[in-house]
Amino acid sequence: AGGASLGKFCGSTLPGMQTVRGDGFTVRLYADAGVEGAGFAVDYECSAAVTQPPTPVPVNTPGSQLNTFYHGPTQRSSGSQYWRREHYNSQLRDLSDVVRDVSANNWYRSHTSRTTLAHETCHAIDNDLEQRGSRPCRTTSSRSKTGFYLTNNEATCITSPSRFNKDQVKRFIPSSLRWGRYNLYMEQINKGGDTMLVLGEWTCYIVDGETAFELYDEGLLVEQGNLRNLKRGYEDEARVLDHGLGAVEFLIYSYAVGLAAEDLEPTYLRSADGQQFLELMAVFTRRTWESYCRLKPVMELTRGPYPTSKFFSGYEQFRTSRDARPFRDFGARYFGRAWFDNLMNCAAPATPTPPTPAPIPGVENLSLIANNGVTV
Repeated sequence: AGGASLGKFCGSTLPGMQTVRGDGFTVRLYADAGVEGAGFAVDYECSAAVTQPPTPVPVNTPGSQLNTFYHGPTQRSSGSQYWRREHYNSQLRDLSDVVRDVSANNWYRSHTSRTTLAHETCHAIDNDLEQRGSRPCRTTSSRSKTGFYLTNNEATCITSPSRFNKDQVKRFIPSSLRWGRYNLYMEQINKGGDTMLVLGEWTCYIVDGETAFELYDEGLLVEQGNLRNLKRGYEDEARVLDHGLGAVEFLIYSYAVGLAAEDLEPTYLRSADGQQFLELMAVFTRRTWESYCRLKPVMELTRGPYPTSKFFSGYEQFRTSRDARPFRDFGARYFGRAWFDNLMNCAAPATPTPPTPAPIPGVENLSLIANNGVTV
């Protein structure tokens, strides 16, 4: 039994039951010339393989290890002069409660589209996390930090890569995936700026899509006749689906930041800062596909002119095209193929499963009935 001996058994005394662990055993009979006997007999039985009870293995869902902190309201805001609070959905109420110094932000008071209002308020809160006073994302080091408000009074700070900027990210985006917002955000605004500016737009377009669906779900997309600029309001809300596609577009541009990091600063992704960057990417990935998939059945009922067609064709392009494969592979590489694909395909996200423990080899029970100088 694995090279170990169970003992030497002689004479007519039975040794009792012996247990061997493994897949076999050897019996050696030693006889002398002076005694003639009947030999020995062995009764044995083998048990089935016994599976070791599984040891609990911690399973971390992508995004669950993101470091966050509380960032709640310090003052109550009346919000935009064009929208009364009863016309807000839950997302807008959350955003308007957290935004600060509203009177200093003329853009905040000027938006008649509630989805645009949500988007710009998202930027105001992110800016507040970094710039004003003693904010939690301010840093004195050369590595800049960017604040991201995650809604529901939760925020995080992410340290940027240091060896490349936004302009160097552009070469990782093929021309077929440079959609309607590419020229404005990747070519014109903040040329050569911090790469986290791309993720900053991503989070606020996610807020766009989530707000748009909630407005629809809560029956608030019907414009109120006493509101100013009604015609503009109708036009903006009719394009509600474009906000869902905006999050998918910035998923592409933000994944390009990750692809650039792999190529230009691989040590960043292996660092603690890089791991937090990937955790944030996972959170935004989940929210992007969840928002898109909530809007998708609504849009299927209202297929029509642009941007409806782009809403579907852009999605299919990302899901199936060869140019988009590096981006799909990036998601699979860091978050798991099943998790990423199930979200992208509007299926329930897969939960990572711990490895199955190997079975313990079978146990053989051995009864020596009679022996004559037997060593087992």
